[in-house]
Amino acid sequence: MTPLSKMKQIAAYFPEWGVGNHYFVKNIVTSGSAEKITIINYAFGLPDINENGDVVCRVDNPSEAYERLYDTNNSVDGQADTPGQPLRGHYNQLKKLKERYSHIQVIISLGGWTGSGWFSDAARTSRSRERFVASCVDMYMRGNLPITDSGAGGPGAAAGVFDGIDIDWEYPVSGGLSTNHYHADDAKNFVLLLQEFRKQFADAGQPDFLLTMAGPGPGQAGQYNLHEAHPYLDLVAIMAYDLRGACNSETGHHTNLCSSRFDPNPAEQRVSADRSVRMYRDEYGVPAEKILLGSAFYGKAWKNVRPENNGLFQPGEGITEQGSDYRDLLSRLERGFIRYWDDSAQAPWLYSASEQIFWTYDDPESLRLKAQYARFHGLGGLMFWEISGDDDAGTLVDAIATVLRGTGALRDPCKE
Repeated sequence: MTPLSKMKQIAAYFPEWGVGNHYFVKNIVTSGSAEKITIINYAFGLPDINENGDVVCRVDNPSEAYERLYDTNNSVDGQADTPGQPLRGHYNQLKKLKERYSHIQVIISLGGWTGSGWFSDAARTSRSRERFVASCVDMYMRGNLPITDSGAGGPGAAAGVFDGIDIDWEYPVSGGLSTNHYHADDAKNFVLLLQEFRKQFADAGQPDFLLTMAGPGPGQAGQYNLHEAHPYLDLVAIMAYDLRGACNSETGHHTNLCSSRFDPNPAEQRVSADRSVRMYRDEYGVPAEKILLGSAFYGKAWKNVRPENNGLFQPGEGITEQGSDYRDLLSRLERGFIRYWDDSAQAPWLYSASEQIFWTYDDPESLRLKAQYARFHGLGGLMFWEISGDDDAGTLVDAIATVLRGTGALRDPCKE
């Protein structure tokens, strides 16, 4: 396998619940994306409290993760699962995917927006860190899964599925869900938690087991003690999306590469992926080659948006609608929405004057520019949330790969 540091990474989040949208591991193959992505972040494993009061690693949904019986139609290799086998479900399909595409590494992502409640407790003391990390190593490195009522799981059942652990703590110190636990020492303890992971990886004989993190935009980036944290991390994926949303009373781009000249905020307050990258690299010292630039395979919307400037940076009411994935947004173009382009932000948007609805999202053009930006700045690559949002032809992944792995002239899209 090519060393991680020598490759431009394309990291795809794979949602455990994607089967609800009829998205299976096999779809990564049939879309052509398996040949292009290098990392799959499986979302999510959870830090959770056990019967002894310790915070440990837990599988969120064992039924989908390793119990579901894949049939021949949905299996990567066309072979159906059998009821007696200990490893089934997504985990077994990911193992098959890795056997077929040896360049792919699978990482278990821990936490996420809804699963970060117990991180602070896990990181709080040397004892809590040791026990939490030991449980994660046992489950995801050694593959020791809890046995379900149907007989799935058991010692070593998931051995060889995962190549690393991704920490998606949203967020230390403050922010995130109101039910999250916090402590004043969260940032310091985050670094100590990473140290414990590295120690136990080495003790288990796998010092090269990957350790990565998902980092937020400018709002919370200062809450991780990144100066001290990044030496323990292989990659830092910046979640350069959700930069705007329903909490904002004005439309705008939620995953724009560059600052928009239309943004009414003062220049120093304008959010963008570029600003996030510069903060991580220049202020927190994260090496460029460790940074993955995040992108979005989904959109965000506002309603009751007046038509001035085709809805961009206009008052509106944030809404959460079904059909926000890129594949769904394409259908809106067929029913009267018009695509517009902000050449300063290097970002598209959709607007319907008749429905007065505005959508912000990434598309092939904006993703090609993000890939160009990553090449110009020597970043480690791109990450995106999440792969089931792409269309059946893998159009968005292809847009990233074509430029990221290309040999054309380098340029900075934010300086044009």
